[in-house]
Amino acid sequence: VSDPCLMPKVIRNCRARLPRFYFDNQKGKCKKFYYGGCGGNENRFDSKSECKKTCMKRMSCLMVFAHKAGQ
Repeated sequence: VSDPCLMPKVIRNCRARLPRFYFDNQKGKCKKFYYGGCGGNENRFDSKSECKKTCMKRMSCLMVFAHKAGQ
């Protein structure tokens, strides 16, 4: 999966505790988590607004496309 919005949240056991946001594609919203500072994937955003800007628009387009394909 190359779309960061479809990637799962990844938490590693590193020592940092940096507030970040990830897109929960099951719930269709951005959620806060604490990033340990190492590893992970691209589904990690510095702010909720960055997460929303990247993923919410993309997900709404996919949902419209899926709805039209199912008609």
